[in-house]
Amino acid sequence: MYCRRILSGLILLISLQASSESRIVDNLSKAIRYQTISHQNLNAIDYGAFLNFHQFLETTYPRVHSQLKKKIIADYSLVYIWQGNNRALPPVLFDSHYDVVPIEPGTEVDWEYAPFAGIVADGYLWGRGALDDKASVISTLEAMEALLAEGYAPERTMVFSFGHDEEIGGRDGAANIAAYLKNQGLNFEYVVGEGGHGCPWTSNVARKPTGNDCSGRKKLCNANA
Repeated sequence: MYCRRILSGLILLISLQASSESRIVDNLSKAIRYQTISHQNLNAIDYGAFLNFHQFLETTYPRVHSQLKKKIIADYSLVYIWQGNNRALPPVLFDSHYDVVPIEPGTEVDWEYAPFAGIVADGYLWGRGALDDKASVISTLEAMEALLAEGYAPERTMVFSFGHDEEIGGRDGAANIAAYLKNQGLNFEYVVGEGGHGCPWTSNVARKPTGNDCSGRKKLCNANA
């Protein structure tokens, strides 16, 4: 059930034409305005934008932040744990990231709309991170918030990880997230993430090989939720 809700949230965001009247689209638009840019030169990163993005999430999704266990990893990555009713069931992990790649200097004029304006125009939402990967972060949180409002209680524990440095390899965020989850004794039935060519950090936490099953661009999972 929950996996279907995540799918529905993502489809609403990126498969249908954007509407300025949509609260979900508006929240994604706001998320894009936070310039959470990863640079290979770590000294060039404005970590204040990352912390401001955290505050935006806390304000926008109050139920998630009051009812789920939250852990900050390596200062900027986020993990949320939603305890299930049946502790005998292995948990599942939904993984995404909120950092984006820089705008190449000199290409700003090539953008039809400013990359961090989060403009809704011509039936689309424009901006850096609209697909990779803030759409996954926001659709996941929208589904979580909606389910909590309904009083939904999952059977199995669900874990949500939002990395802060995936675009530069995830060695600070994803690697430490994996170490934390392993130390918590969490052994996942399956992982749903951005994927594409396998998920390099999931071998430490998944019960079975994941490979392209964790493909967030299609948001597919081949196991029952």
